[in-house]
Amino acid sequence: MKLKNTPKYFIALLLLITFSCSVKNSTLKKGAEMEKLGNFKQASELYLGVLYRKPNLPEIENALRRSAQFYISESAFSIANKNEKGDKEGVVNEYYNLNNFVNQVNAFTKNLDIDQQTKAIYNKNLDQYLVGQYDLGIKYLSEQKFREAEDVFKDISRFNPDYKDSQKQLSIAVNEPVYL
Repeated sequence: MKLKNTPKYFIALLLLITFSCSVKNSTLKKGAEMEKLGNFKQASELYLGVLYRKPNLPEIENALRRSAQFYISESAFSIANKNEKGDKEGVVNEYYNLNNFVNQVNAFTKNLDIDQQTKAIYNKNLDQYLVGQYDLGIKYLSEQKFREAEDVFKDISRFNPDYKDSQKQLSIAVNEPVYL
């Protein structure tokens, strides 16, 4: 390497390091502001966005772990409230979204999980929700409302693809209109 090219490489390296640090620091600052306002999911999504582009930033991973844990706690409280109100669909959908969120976060920071009580609430509501949805789908099929039945059986498949004969019923809902 020639001596006169060294300053160019040095300057480029210095700019790269400065840019990396400024991205990290500005992200931490924005995330902290979001957390102060109670927007833990938004803060977590901000941290996730940075980690998708540049993994292995320990400070960002720690901030993600912290904000994600707050969001998980908030969601668990919301799920418990929906359970108290008898909102089975709300419980099931919120838990499903929360579980997807936890899986995303755990790609960068391990050992985050949903508490056992929230899982138990979900499982209880899921069973009841699937029974109701399955009955609704069968009703739609008997009324020849195939589009509605298809939507219901797709929803069932999202939570439990092996539930009863929902795949067969989904196939009927999709294919029956073709033959009418």
